[in-house]
Amino acid sequence: MVTDSAGVEIITSTKPAWPGDGGWTLAASPSLVIGDTAGSPNEEFTHIRRVFTLPGGLIAAVNQSRLPQIRIFDAAGQWVRSIGDAGGGPGEFRFIWDAWLAPPDTLVTFDAGLSRITVFGPDGDVRDMITFEQAGSAGLSAIPWDRFADGTFIMRRNRFVPEGTSGSGRSRAPVLRVNAHGQVVDTLGTFPDMDYITMPSGAPNMLRYGGISVQTVIGDRYYRGMGDDFTIDEYDATGRHLRSLRRNFEPRPVTDDLLDRIRALELDTVAEGRREFLERDWAERPHAATFRAYDANWIADAAGNLWVPAFVTPFEDTTEWTVFDTDGRWLGTVAMPSAFRPEEIGTDYVLGVWKDEFDVETIRRYSLNGKR
Repeated sequence: MVTDSAGVEIITSTKPAWPGDGGWTLAASPSLVIGDTAGSPNEEFTHIRRVFTLPGGLIAAVNQSRLPQIRIFDAAGQWVRSIGDAGGGPGEFRFIWDAWLAPPDTLVTFDAGLSRITVFGPDGDVRDMITFEQAGSAGLSAIPWDRFADGTFIMRRNRFVPEGTSGSGRSRAPVLRVNAHGQVVDTLGTFPDMDYITMPSGAPNMLRYGGISVQTVIGDRYYRGMGDDFTIDEYDATGRHLRSLRRNFEPRPVTDDLLDRIRALELDTVAEGRREFLERDWAERPHAATFRAYDANWIADAAGNLWVPAFVTPFEDTTEWTVFDTDGRWLGTVAMPSAFRPEEIGTDYVLGVWKDEFDVETIRRYSLNGKR
């Protein structure tokens, strides 16, 4: 159903467009794994921030920290070269906050430790380095959150609740579009940001499982939502509200039984030095009545379809990904292992990061069956 509200197109799907026996499915086993045997340090990852496919089938893996660098592998998963190293010189990193692929083969990184944008060619040559200025701030009070196709960035503060906040409620935050120097180009708007509660210590904290802003940039569009229901709002690069994508969704209650299981799991796996803090947090911080409708890491596939993961608890082995087509229709859902984080969805594959029970990361590619 498509309606219009003050110039905003509202697209509501009460059921998926795919037939019950149709749709797309992920292959049961990966067609490529990088890092499972860790035959060299180049295949040992500490935190993979992004994975991209480059022309010719090369795969770029962005290792965020503890030897921050970009590692290039061939189509068979063999290491080819590494770009960058630890340090503060040209082409070096302290902490890679994020990275983006500027098609077809240019890699753009933001280093949070250096507050610096670096642009690399496909062979690792440094094409540009720009200090991301943050006037009046010491450290990262605001960060480039995502990147538009024209090279500008979404910038938002690195604090979900302003200092001095008390009580409880839903915070709001401005979202700006800035250039690579950090200079404001436009203001997209001021949006809801996080459900918060003031703790006995007087410090605000997130309401457990409460609403929190999820946002991403795809091409020249800005998408966001809070997860109260299954609604995705789409804006252009000037902040004009274009569409609201909605699908039928039944909120899932946060039950005492499930909370007890999650608490026990967290306390069982936390480092001993943080156990007392975690016990106090569980005792003092309240929770929302229902879980959020979706989680972060929204992604567009090669055809422009938008993929949105359901919110899952630590006990769920499978995540259902909702797929909206370019017209905003709910096509259906695709099940993926919860241990797998997709970073790129092509015409017939999904490339991403697998994290095992020991938090060891590998890169995996799966065939996507039924997609054309």
